[in-house]
Amino acid sequence: MFQLIQDLFDYRFEKVNLPVWHPDVLCYAIYATPKVNAAPSKSNRAEDEVKVPQVDINRAEGEDDVPLAEGNGPKAGETARAYVYLDLYARPGKRSGAWMNVAANRRLSAKGITEPIAWLTCNFQAPVGSRPAMLTHDEVTTLFHEFGHGLHHVLTNMQEPRISGLNGVEWDAVELPSQFLENFAWEWEQIQKMTAHFETGSPMPEDLYQRMLQARHF
Repeated sequence: MFQLIQDLFDYRFEKVNLPVWHPDVLCYAIYATPKVNAAPSKSNRAEDEVKVPQVDINRAEGEDDVPLAEGNGPKAGETARAYVYLDLYARPGKRSGAWMNVAANRRLSAKGITEPIAWLTCNFQAPVGSRPAMLTHDEVTTLFHEFGHGLHHVLTNMQEPRISGLNGVEWDAVELPSQFLENFAWEWEQIQKMTAHFETGSPMPEDLYQRMLQARHF
């Protein structure tokens, strides 16, 4: 899925070591992928000075965005465009379902840009021993859907938090990016790239894919 997003939108994901609320949670920084033969941009504007924000996951809904703070993540010569936390596995005490939450809106202040942060929560079965986590196709579609919401929020250029990300669209359009992205979970080219038998490595047979399509449109 990360490769698909890079191919579609020219953004790549890099795992970063930031504080998380559970060992299963992963954090990824999002970087713009430079265009081939694109001239490097130079700017001394304050809004181009990007720092890694810290996230208070216990703050009440509606509170102001978290303050800027120095941190790790960006590589030398790069700045992260946004951050996404993935909390994908079910565990005792965790709310069921799948959703995306906003942790921070993109905003411009006297200190520079606070980059947006989202976290994606699902309840997939976790790996057991040497057996990897296995997702049904419906779960894969759910993951694509929630990632669409996450991208919608974090890949914004708005600098006013009240209209950045998800805040910048009417609620009757908020599902468009998520439903757009989940369609790629049904594309044969994409399925070939992201599926394989966990023991043999053999790809999904195309006749099985065709039966899935027939069941979808039944």
